[in-house]
Amino acid sequence: MQNIMKCRTAAMGGHLERCNQCACERSCFNSCRDRHCPKCQFLPRAQWLEDRQTETLAVSYYHLVFKIPEEIEAIAFQTEK
Repeated sequence: MQNIMKCRTAAMGGHLERCNQCACERSCFNSCRDRHCPKCQFLPRAQWLEDRQTETLAVSYYHLVFKIPEEIEAIAFQTEK
């Protein structure tokens, strides 16, 4: 959590980026590269969501969560062998 809080700040250090064409320079702070960091994972997350969109049908989806009564829980979770 500490690294995520420091992500892209001076606490993580930095580096200098230079354009090859115009030699313009800018300093950038390093990222934490943590898989849970919202800053570091924004682009991979967006790409993952876009990829999943191509796999879904063009219909409305609803996410439902329900509890099975204990009396039938054992039956419901049996698997055929």
